[in-house]
Amino acid sequence: MKKEISYEFDEPLTPEIASYANEKMQKIKRIFIFILPILLLIFGGCYFFFFVIKTPKITNIEETQQKNVKEKASLAPASYFDMDPITVGLAQSGAKREYLRLTLTIKLNNDKEISILANSTPIIKDCILTFLRSLRSTDFNNSESAIYLKEELTKRINKIVAPLVIREVLFQEMTIN
Repeated sequence: MKKEISYEFDEPLTPEIASYANEKMQKIKRIFIFILPILLLIFGGCYFFFFVIKTPKITNIEETQQKNVKEKASLAPASYFDMDPITVGLAQSGAKREYLRLTLTIKLNNDKEISILANSTPIIKDCILTFLRSLRSTDFNNSESAIYLKEELTKRINKIVAPLVIREVLFQEMTIN
């Protein structure tokens, strides 16, 4: 037993009713045209503020762990490993060939790490020489360059002696001829 649905209207469609329906459609269109973009801007701004700006930036896990190890290591007494002086020809910036003489001391966490570092000395020297050859004498004009050099050498040595963590690279002598 199906019920038949009839689509009969009580009143026939007149031009007045049609114009009224048309006006209603115009109002709905205006609402969508003006209010919807405003709402989208509000919600987009809220999303950007709460989920992009406010969220803490996720850093590399290895860097975070290495920073934690360095912080813990800085509290313990340190050991020092003196490296032989390194002389390297710098990249030419002019007609004159210039040389850099560098004497380094590496700050370690304890005495046990000195023997491990001593075994890696040739690889460390090679890495340092390769890096220093790419520098020019103009790269050593201010104290910021010395800080950059310390950080860069520390990072490169830490990559070589991966399980160990080098606390710091100390300059004993740095001469440019």
